Amino acid sequence: QVTSAPPHTDKQDVFVLQTSGAKHWRVYDPPAPALRPGADPMARGKANDRLELDELGPPLIDTVLTPGQVLYVPAGYPHTTDTVHLDGAGEAAEQDSVHLTIGIDTHIWGLNYAGARKGALQRAAEKDGLNVNRLSPEDHWRLMGVPANLGFLRNH
Repeated sequence: QVTSAPPHTDKQDVFVLQTSGAKHWRVYDPPAPALRPGADPMARGKANDRLELDELGPPLIDTVLTPGQVLYVPAGYPHTTDTVHLDGAGEAAEQDSVHLTIGIDTHIWGLNYAGARKGALQRAAEKDGLNVNRLSPEDHWRLMGVPANLGFLRNH
């Protein structure tokens, strides 16, 4: 499978606005952080970390964006793109593909439950022995303030 961007996660919640041409997007459930406790779940597939497609299940969202369409990808959700599989894109498939990415940096600034917990424990001069990457996937993503799933978007 040819990709423009290999599978990766972002620390930001991302809004993608397709401005010209078409792009095929696939968004997946995040892999369990405990599978790679030393890896940053919000930066998988970047720097020295590889995130392979076979580590991911079937896509939650598998869509082709055309000009004027918007896609929301929450922080920590793996995604990949290509400009090869553009079925249904019509004339947009013949144009150069350009999109604008708008990132909302809530996790970078610690604006989530994990950041609030850490700040409260520091303020109380208490030690924090919790390794959030060793929690169950449900507890980890809840603490990070990331939606439990995007399944409701699958048919849109």
